[in-house]
Amino acid sequence: MSEYSEQDLRYAAELRETIHREALEIIQKTRPEIREVTDDHPVEDYFQQYWDYPGKWYTIVAIPYGYKNRKAFVDTIVRNTLAANTSAKEKNGLERKPGRRRLSNQLSRKPTGYRELFTVETDQKKRSIRAVGVDSEGRHILEHYEEYSIGSAIGSAGAYYVLTDQEFRRYARMALVNGHISSEDHARFTSAISSDN
Repeated sequence: MSEYSEQDLRYAAELRETIHREALEIIQKTRPEIREVTDDHPVEDYFQQYWDYPGKWYTIVAIPYGYKNRKAFVDTIVRNTLAANTSAKEKNGLERKPGRRRLSNQLSRKPTGYRELFTVETDQKKRSIRAVGVDSEGRHILEHYEEYSIGSAIGSAGAYYVLTDQEFRRYARMALVNGHISSEDHARFTSAISSDN
């Protein structure tokens, strides 16, 4: 604390508050009841040091280290806040694998004109991916793809399910929490979906 002047700390606090307001504005588009964000970085993290002419270290007010840019940092705060404000019931629904036993409307084959919109989650260990897309009829489709090996044989299997509006919103929320889509994309994907299902 002693290495920063009061003015420096005030500037850092103002930047932190501005970023928090920016993140909260995004969050409240889908969760208006949330009033504050989750940010693990104290004010002191909002300083960066760089070496510049004439061979001297300078301290500037900036986003914390470790983020590609301001947008990536804001998205992280949005994601952390949504995760922290997810109820136990919602978390149970998000963490439970909703595979075949939760979705009954499985298609017999890959739908015509299927186009992926976003990844829901991936499992590198199992070499599986779940993604949501849309087909030529405009239906939202969940794709569950998994590679497998039996002895020396290697193959893959895919299953496709038609999603209800409620299921589509749930998977979009999972993708947001898992960091596969930004809050802006989440809002864009779900804005056209009716909220009465």
